[in-house]
Amino acid sequence: MPPHFQLDEDNDIIHDAEAFSLATESAYQAAYSPLRLYLRQLVVDKVKRENPKLAAIQHRYRSPGLDRLFMFSGMLGNHSFFMIALPFLHTFGMGAFARGLTFVVLWSIYFSGFVKDYISAPRPASPPVVQITRSPAHTLEYGFPSTHTTYAVATIAYISHFMLNVWHISTVWVGLMWICGVTIVVGRIYCGLHSFIDVVGGIVIGIIEALCFVFFFDRMDALMLSTAGPLYSIAIFYFAMSSIPRSLDP
Repeated sequence: MPPHFQLDEDNDIIHDAEAFSLATESAYQAAYSPLRLYLRQLVVDKVKRENPKLAAIQHRYRSPGLDRLFMFSGMLGNHSFFMIALPFLHTFGMGAFARGLTFVVLWSIYFSGFVKDYISAPRPASPPVVQITRSPAHTLEYGFPSTHTTYAVATIAYISHFMLNVWHISTVWVGLMWICGVTIVVGRIYCGLHSFIDVVGGIVIGIIEALCFVFFFDRMDALMLSTAGPLYSIAIFYFAMSSIPRSLDP
């Protein structure tokens, strides 16, 4: 039975979480390796244990104002926002910074998507959790890790490096930017779209990715801008695409 969703009287998302998370368990058992099954089960069990906590948080803190705030903050951490924003950095001639941030965003998509497909863990069950989103179809995607969190942590950490060490901008502005990032991350839990384990996974991936780009991007950038750069790009692209794990799409 394919997963489906519907809207309740408040126009919140409800979908058959049990069908999404359990209907294809036999298929997972048949298709995935023992290690992959083990890791998936760890995350699935954690998500199930966290469901009552997420529902309790929503019951206690949810309000129309916070709904609007966290839905808006979620729009700042999706791929559509970066598709619109990133070209302006190149248009305004921001050079290495623009190229670096573009790579950070692209690899955030890749690494979080890679782990999502490998683990194949569902999002928090609705009900009891209410899923607050402008894109209902996203509630049927895998949950671990949170791509929004990966975006937020990786990009803000990378931008912070430039603000503090290259542009020497006041730490006040850096702090304000991190407040926006925290709002995005907290919103994933508040909106019922991710569990705590999903967010932690996104934070870990984002930090590792940002550190790699902070310390190694100059060398990577020089390599990509060299005469053989296009060949390296093609090779990396082919390897990355061919390495994506095959998932059992719900």
